[in-house]
This record gives sequence, C-alpha cells and structure tokens, in this order.
Amino acid sequence: GYCNTARDTWSLFKRVGVEALVNDGLVSLVILLAALAVGLVCAFFGFVTVRNSATLPQNAGMYAAVCIGFALVGFMLSSTLFEVVNSGVST
Repeated sequence: GYCNTARDTWSLFKRVGVEALVNDGLVSLVILLAALAVGLVCAFFGFVTVRNSATLPQNAGMYAAVCIGFALVGFMLSSTLFEVVNSGVST
C-alpha cells in the first residue's frame, strides 16, 4: 500500500541520492528545450524556403503548412538524436 511505496521511495533516495533524481529531471528538461529550439530553427528555414521559392504560392496557408512540417521534422529528428545523450547521462 501507501506505506510500502513510501518506504521504497525513501530507500531509493538513500541508495541513489536526491541529486541524481534531480539531475535526471533537469537533463530531460534541457533536452526537450533543445529539441524545441531545433524545431523553431527548422520552422524559420521553412519560412525562408517559401519566401525565396518561385514555384510555391505566397499565401498564409503555404507558410503555415511548410513551417509546421519543417518544425515537426526538426523536433522529431533532434529529439531522437538527443535521446542518445539522455540515455548516457541517466543514472
């Protein structure tokens, strides 16, 4: 029940340390923010691509579709690559 879970959690804190648990949380947050930043940079490149293209129509729908697509691809690829880092620093 609740008491057994609390006892297991306290023994985990004693064994691993609070610093390691906080470290894992911070590393995961930084990796998420880095993946979001890469997605935003890719969205900017999508915007520039549409802006400088002679064949794509210059309307809001095209800008939105290309920017969202670039952002999603950039976010997914970078988060996949950053998971290697996350697995290396996790305890």
